Amino acid sequence: MRRVLILTFTEVVNDPRVMRQVRALRDDFAVVTCGVGAAPEGVAAHLELPSVDHLPRNLRGVANLALRRPRAAYDQLPAANEARRLLAGAAFDLAIANDITAVPVAYEVAAGRPVIADLHEYAPRQFEGDWRWRLMVQPFNESLCRVFLPKVAAVTTLGDGIAEEYHRNFGVSCTTITNAADYRAPEPRPVGPVIRAVHSGAAQPNREM
Repeated sequence: MRRVLILTFTEVVNDPRVMRQVRALRDDFAVVTCGVGAAPEGVAAHLELPSVDHLPRNLRGVANLALRRPRAAYDQLPAANEARRLLAGAAFDLAIANDITAVPVAYEVAAGRPVIADLHEYAPRQFEGDWRWRLMVQPFNESLCRVFLPKVAAVTTLGDGIAEEYHRNFGVSCTTITNAADYRAPEPRPVGPVIRAVHSGAAQPNREM
């Protein structure tokens, strides 16, 4: 059975998009997950990352971010280095990297086999409302996109507008896979004068929520 790596620097079982990947693949492939927290049900193996940062926090790493040395900064990412250690010597037929910071490690581990970059957001502008993020992290994410996205077999994201931005700025074809929930056939019922809605995303000031 072919082996598929699903790599994420998030908590696997609490990341709905990652769990959709697991459920879609686990019946037909030997799925190996590498991420924070416990193993999801039905995978062949799980490599648990500690709850580590996906950005440099030490002085050297922060200095490299500030000086716009992306390669040197990436080598100071705790999550990336721990994933490299856990995956050393492993072989996979396909690697799926969730978010841009996981892509370089997946690309290294794949060693010439296909890599899918699933970009949950538009990485170069994800937290642009924070001036510190714009100063330190935005150039870093832009560099990772510019260097690695042309190298992967496929790029996916959650909306057509984001897909168009990746194509416009980095020249890559990007497929939309929405974050829609699994299909259900609800039974509508009468509502009162106040209609309440549930927002499933993060409640953040820059989203005016």
